[in-house]
Amino acid sequence: MSVFREILASGPGCAIANGLLNGFETVKVKLQLHNPKRPVYHTPTMAGVMTQIIKEEGLVRGLLAPGLSASLTRSVIYGG
Repeated sequence: MSVFREILASGPGCAIANGLLNGFETVKVKLQLHNPKRPVYHTPTMAGVMTQIIKEEGLVRGLLAPGLSASLTRSVIYGG
């Protein structure tokens, strides 16, 4: 019975962790796509890109929402 409870707890646990860390994943992908020849971000660092995205697009629309549904679906399937 404890294995079943652990499986049920792991899916939501992974989903919560991914939801909280989705902003970092968003910035990581934007930095991977960053082209130094045609810069989009003034300071191409994690903090610089986060700051610029929040100023231009807002916290939720710019950092937290992009890719969230795919990330949550993946975490629930992989985690439990």
